Amino acid sequence: MPNPKKHHYIPMLVQKHFALDGRLWAYNSHAPELGVYEDRPDNLFYSKYEYSKYEDDGTRDPKLEIEYSKKESDWAPLIEKIVNAVRNGKAPNLTSSERLLWDDFFQNQWRRVPELRRHLLPAERIQTDVKKIIEQYIASGKKIDAAERQRLESIEWAKVARQNTQVNVLRNVSPRVSDALQRRGLIFASPTAANKSFIIGSIPIAVFMNGNDGYRLDSYLSEAWLPIAPDVAVSPSPHPSGELLAEINGDQVRHVNTMLARQSRHIAGRSRELVESLSKYVAVGVTTQQSRPG
Repeated sequence: MPNPKKHHYIPMLVQKHFALDGRLWAYNSHAPELGVYEDRPDNLFYSKYEYSKYEDDGTRDPKLEIEYSKKESDWAPLIEKIVNAVRNGKAPNLTSSERLLWDDFFQNQWRRVPELRRHLLPAERIQTDVKKIIEQYIASGKKIDAAERQRLESIEWAKVARQNTQVNVLRNVSPRVSDALQRRGLIFASPTAANKSFIIGSIPIAVFMNGNDGYRLDSYLSEAWLPIAPDVAVSPSPHPSGELLAEINGDQVRHVNTMLARQSRHIAGRSRELVESLSKYVAVGVTTQQSRPG
């Protein structure tokens, strides 16, 4: 298998369900001068070498990139099964192995998006911490080569350190999160009106709370909606097991879409009008949770 270079953190297996005639309408706050524009999914929601680890000699280790490519081959038929079932008014009736596969997909869609990871671990914070460590090292009477100090204190080195740290984190699944997901059922939602649809956000899960304790996956009061098609979104259920089907009205669809736009810097959908109406909310920072309206 050739080493992957261009990796879609919103996988093509999801984007293709939103595309109309192979195209999506998009808005990117990093390039506001483009306005709302039309493009192919292949050109959206990707980053180069995002999951490659840097070796000491400067080469890239693409193991995680290759692992994600393999995972997406497993996820694709599962997403097809869910979308087809919900569109036919039926629960997907996932097997135990399919449910584990869904949980893996859900976790990775939450964890691997670049915006959120860079927000949680800014390179500037690493750079500041490294400088403090070096100052303490020198204050203790030890010496460091001037060129080596300059290298370690650079923002470029901090970005490499962040990348390698995050690749190591992504290689390991949290047992606590997996257990929390397994203790909850799933709810599959579709809009009641045919002219209402979900969007894709570069942070693709809209989180809502009905309590004051912060978002917790093991809390039945919380919801985390992941749209996988313009007419299908999935969340952990308020019930401890099983599958539920729900129809949601236009206001509820809009609320999910607005949350996705507010927390994302890049959005896309199948309707130009829809993306235009949400572009004013698209984030310049990162917000990842919001209380659900009554």
